[in-house]
Amino acid sequence: MKLITLISFLATAVFAQGPLTPPGEPAPTMKTLDEIHSKVAAVGERRTPISALPFTISAGGSYYLTGNLTSAGGDGITVTAGNVTIDLNGFAMLGAVGGRGITFAGIGDVRILNGSLRDWGTAIESLNSTRTLVEKVNVNECTTGAIVTTGPNCTVRDCTISFCGGHGIRVTEGAVVTGNVVRSSFNSGIRVEGINCEVRGNTIYNSTVGVELLSNRACVEGNSMKANTLGLRVVSS
Repeated sequence: MKLITLISFLATAVFAQGPLTPPGEPAPTMKTLDEIHSKVAAVGERRTPISALPFTISAGGSYYLTGNLTSAGGDGITVTAGNVTIDLNGFAMLGAVGGRGITFAGIGDVRILNGSLRDWGTAIESLNSTRTLVEKVNVNECTTGAIVTTGPNCTVRDCTISFCGGHGIRVTEGAVVTGNVVRSSFNSGIRVEGINCEVRGNTIYNSTVGVELLSNRACVEGNSMKANTLGLRVVSS
């Protein structure tokens, strides 16, 4: 009797494996962009895509390029609100001669990151705007200027500028310009027009002037300037 009971128990343990009917088709797991954006918004930031030029940013927030974008004429991105991040997302903005790639005036806290601008009049123009940040941006073959900031406390770092007319990087009061490479600029590689600026760790070559200072209380340190017509030019300072 004990042997029969043990065999019966083992048979139950081996064959009682649950139902063999397969489950239904797996449910879809992909989410729409709106669903993703709503989750991101819940933690404080909604990312808005930019998929065509021209594009106007009229509200603060985070914006990103969805691919390489080409302008048919005029300006590329116009910003009219402060507290904006533009992530070029590794892509390029290709311009029209005379147009401005990214332009804004009289606002604060605009950040431009991670991509390229090519064939514009001026690639990035920040007029009378505070705390502009341009970081890890490549600018090529722009006719009248590469990166222009005329407001206080702006930062340009880790950018590469090649074969541009005008000045490579132009800054005013309280600017920090660090870790950039400027080559073949028609005028100054880096032009400083305001007080209390720092120009550190940049490389400028094959330009008319390496670093040009038009104001006092500037720190120029650890830069490499070679094969320029003038290395360092100090004017009215």
